[in-house]
Amino acid sequence: MQFTSPYFAAFLIPVFALYWMLNKHGKIQNLLLLLASYTFYAYWNWRYLSLLFFVSMFSYVSGLLIHKAKTPSSKRALLLSSIIVCITTLCYFKYFAFFINTCADLLSQFDYTLPKPASSLLMPLGMSIYIFLSLSYIIDVYHDKLPPERNAINVLLSLSFFPIIFSGPVQKPITLLPQVGNERVFNLTLAREGLRQILWGLFMKTVIADNCAVLANQIFHNYASYNGSTLLLGAVYYSIQVYSDFAGYSEIAIGVSKLFGFTLMKNFSNPYFSRDMTEFWRTWHISLTSWFREYIFLPMAYSISRRCPGEKVLFMKSELFIYITGISVTWLLTGLWHGGNYTFVVWGLMHGAILVLYHILKKPRQKLFRRWNIDNSGLPVRSVERAVTLWTILVTWIVFRANDLGAAAGYLRRMLSPSLFSRPAVPAGALPFLIVFFFMIEWIQKDKTYAMDLDGAVTTKSLRWSLYYGLIFIIVWFAGSKHQFIYSQF
Repeated sequence: MQFTSPYFAAFLIPVFALYWMLNKHGKIQNLLLLLASYTFYAYWNWRYLSLLFFVSMFSYVSGLLIHKAKTPSSKRALLLSSIIVCITTLCYFKYFAFFINTCADLLSQFDYTLPKPASSLLMPLGMSIYIFLSLSYIIDVYHDKLPPERNAINVLLSLSFFPIIFSGPVQKPITLLPQVGNERVFNLTLAREGLRQILWGLFMKTVIADNCAVLANQIFHNYASYNGSTLLLGAVYYSIQVYSDFAGYSEIAIGVSKLFGFTLMKNFSNPYFSRDMTEFWRTWHISLTSWFREYIFLPMAYSISRRCPGEKVLFMKSELFIYITGISVTWLLTGLWHGGNYTFVVWGLMHGAILVLYHILKKPRQKLFRRWNIDNSGLPVRSVERAVTLWTILVTWIVFRANDLGAAAGYLRRMLSPSLFSRPAVPAGALPFLIVFFFMIEWIQKDKTYAMDLDGAVTTKSLRWSLYYGLIFIIVWFAGSKHQFIYSQF
């Protein structure tokens, strides 16, 4: 059940109405939301609902057992066993075929034959998200950052809340559980904000992402038939598609949550306006990158720092060694999080290498700018940095989008050929104008919480409603053919 389908509207409206009819009955509201969330999930595949329930109940029980453990060693043992169960469950469904195929490829180099699976397991939708939510709940309880929740319904809901179960944000239970436990009163202002975000999210997904998908898919599937400029255009369309698709879904999820009185974290903050890759990853899929930073990078960096024998490791400063090791492992796992494909692994390692390079060159760059008296905040420098960052992102998206590494190399090789300076061969109709409108609004509203936050920018009620109706008209008139939410496969 996609957010953009009429079935979702038919599901949402009665749930919303019944939910607020139960106002001041918080426990019953939570039970209703849990049943709605499980219904929403079961609509995709009811057989995997039991897996979601098992992981959620396991996390609930693990939190109680960890909290009641008498000794630090037993507490650590419970934590480790809980993490192993969650990770093993994820790996079995998501990476089993990738692991077997990789082993088969390696053994083939030594003239051994290992049969490859005829087909991979069906990956349960949203599994990466609810496994990560479960891990964060268990780890936060272990570190006493979050008291174990004794109400099972509250835990189950925080790990399966229907607006975020498929698309995120990866709203950690430490911030969602308190909202689940508190009494919620209908807030008209919050509901209006939610509707505005839903409207903008629908525009991003149905008009921008779905139209870009048609052209991006056509070009990537037939890249050997196109010249370099058309391939560059295909990469641009895919870059816009993946952003507007995912950010649009996040906007809808945040907006729907506000209708029920929940406030979720912002998941995107105009990432394509970033000046460097560190800023890009502070503003892209914020909930996931912050999860990896908090639960992978920082614990690993702290663990390595305690074991470093001196100021230097492998002929480099220990701080640099810790950073390189932490970033490399974190981004290897980030790439793997997206799926069992070498393209995702290489994509993750590319971003890790770029971040390490930026970290190494940061101080020399600052010294060079001071020596040459270059204003780092000036428009020329900002423009060049944004252009370089966008080009870097675009190249990495090609690797991410390609079916395999050979296709990625072939795409880049043809794109960077002399035909790059020829005329593109794909017509786009009104799409370029819609994209310009989209990014213009994003730029104008870049300092606001969300793009449709018109307070202060548009003072008259008639003009605001004209913008709303204009967006609705654009959505109805220019919506592209429906494409599945990109990140549902991850």
